[in-house]
Parts: sequence; C-alpha cells; structure tokens
Amino acid sequence: MFCSNMNAHAAIDAVDAPALQEERPQTALERQLALLERLAEAGMELVEALVAQAKGSGPKVEGGDVGLAFGRVSRAVRMAVLLHQQLAGGGVDPLEAEQKAEAERRKAHVGRAVRIVRRVAKDHCRIKPDMISAYAWEARERLDDDDIYGLVAARPVGELVALICRDLGLQPDWDALAQEAWARAEIDSGAAGSPFLEDWDDDEDADEAPGPAVQPRTLEDRIAALAHDPATLAAARRDTG
Repeated sequence: MFCSNMNAHAAIDAVDAPALQEERPQTALERQLALLERLAEAGMELVEALVAQAKGSGPKVEGGDVGLAFGRVSRAVRMAVLLHQQLAGGGVDPLEAEQKAEAERRKAHVGRAVRIVRRVAKDHCRIKPDMISAYAWEARERLDDDDIYGLVAARPVGELVALICRDLGLQPDWDALAQEAWARAEIDSGAAGSPFLEDWDDDEDADEAPGPAVQPRTLEDRIAALAHDPATLAAARRDTG
C-alpha cells in the first residue's frame, strides 16, 4: 500500500512538473513587471514633489539643484517605462523590432517589383517561358542592394519596374499596368518618380549626349549570344571533360 501511494505521488509530480516549469518564468516576469510599475510610480511621485517645490507650492524635498534632481528622476522613470515595455513585449528591443520591420517592408517592396517584371516579360513581351525566370532573377539581382538604382525602398514600385524594363529591353503596356490595384494606389498617392504621373524617362534622355541610335539588346539576346560564344563553349567543354 505504501509503495502504491509513493508511485501515485511520483506520477502526479511527473505530470505537474512541466506545468510548474512553464509557470515559473511567467511568474518571475510578472514580479519584474510589478516592480518596474512600482518604481515608475515612486519616480513620478518624486517628479511631482520636485515640481511642487520648484513652484513653491510644496515642501522642500531636494536641498540641492532642483533642476538637476528633476532631470535624473525623470530619466529614471523613462528608463523604467521603456524596460517595462520591453519585458511586456517578450524582451524585444524596440530598435531591433523596427529594423526587422523595415527589412520586411523592403523585401515586400522588392518582391512586388520582381513579380510585375515577370508578368511584363510573360504577358506584355511574350518572352519564351524558359527565359522568364532569367528576367526575374536579373531584376532581383538589381534590387538586392542600392548600388544600381539608389535607395530602392524609397522609390515607388512603378519607377523600379520602369528602370528594370528599360535596362532589360522590355516594353511594358503601361495602360494595362495602370489598371492594376498597386498602380492605382501609386497614382492616388502621388508618389514622386512614378511613371504613371510624369515622363521621367524623357528627362533622363534629354540629359544624355546625342549619339547613334543603337537598339538595346534584351536579356534573352545576351544569353543567346553567350550560348554561341566560342570562349564560353570552350570553357563548357573543358568543364564537362
């Protein structure tokens, strides 16, 4: 009977142990949050007392420089509030969270531009299906950093699409694109640099010195040229033995 009771207690402890382990961190966090709240409240009482002393409407609580004491106490209150927010948010640094959010916004911005370029290549320019991924890859490469087009995240999507299509020799149907939801939102926002709002390409062309008319080669042309380049073919033969 004694052994049975011991086994029963052991089984109960084994079941309760995980629950207790999960509860302890939360209980400790709650205590820390409560302490910070009390610290902030006490600090606010000191701040109010220092303000009353400075105005002459309250007792003297600081024998030295009231302004210096006010600055120190108010800073301590702000730190307590910030720490409380950080702990309540799961220990996430606000600056780190903002940087992460900015990276996500840039990723979404770039992703939308690449998807539009892919659609332009497929639907507007009738690029061969096996070449469309190459255009999308080239577009993403150009948007991975700010070396080519400057601050990518600060440019409207339409401007990025226009720049990439110009460089890759694609000719979008801008009237068709203007009917898409993202383009209508860009038009409504009045985003500077949007090809739907201004003749941005004309300004760039006007700054360039006149020269012989050269038909720009598309990405498909460049890949085809590489496929027939003697040096490329020789290197491929060496690699394949």
